[in-house]
Amino acid sequence: GQASIYQYDGNNFQKISTGAIEFLLLKYSAEQIAGIIGFSYSQNGAVFAGWILPDTCIVYDQKASQLAQKPVWHERKSFVGGVEGRWRANCVVQAYNRFFVGDYRSGRIGVLSINTFKEFGEFIRRRWTAGPFNNAEGATYWNSVQLIVEAGTATVEGRAPSIDMSYSNDGGKTFTTESTRNIGKIGEYTQYPTWNRLGLCRNARVYQFDYADDAKLAVIGLIGDFDGGR
Repeated sequence: GQASIYQYDGNNFQKISTGAIEFLLLKYSAEQIAGIIGFSYSQNGAVFAGWILPDTCIVYDQKASQLAQKPVWHERKSFVGGVEGRWRANCVVQAYNRFFVGDYRSGRIGVLSINTFKEFGEFIRRRWTAGPFNNAEGATYWNSVQLIVEAGTATVEGRAPSIDMSYSNDGGKTFTTESTRNIGKIGEYTQYPTWNRLGLCRNARVYQFDYADDAKLAVIGLIGDFDGGR
């Protein structure tokens, strides 16, 4: 039957795979499904269960799912030389109060850490996409969007980490050229990246953000200022 993912809570099995996850699994053969590597670990109060697929890694976030009251997933991949590929970790093992991972590319051993911003020498790139913004009344003129983040977390004195934004007016099929803003130097706690005069959209707009820098990034929310009409 259809490949699905379930969670066992001690009494019952609860399906946690979404339609998108099951659609992703459809492209793999029975032999590939049988070769999937699974792992789980808890860190800072969050519990993660992941599955390493032939070309990507899908991770179920139990804490976020409880808060959202629906299954919450994310995908993990790695960028090597600017090229996106599968997550380099091929396994996760807990020992000596740390979580060790094995790099499938080099055979090296690494440690999972929320305070480390590189992956075997390469900056960890984070990408997330907001849900589509649609004006039922018709076209929308976007005056600005502002990303609310935990600013001022730079690790190098006098340097501000940067974040890129692009948007799509065709449902996420194509995106504009990225536009860069910074999230504040050390101590600049109210430096929220803002993009102005973002033009007219006659359909749903999708915003996408990319971040790869040597500093912590915590995203709190997204604020949009727009005018709607027919």
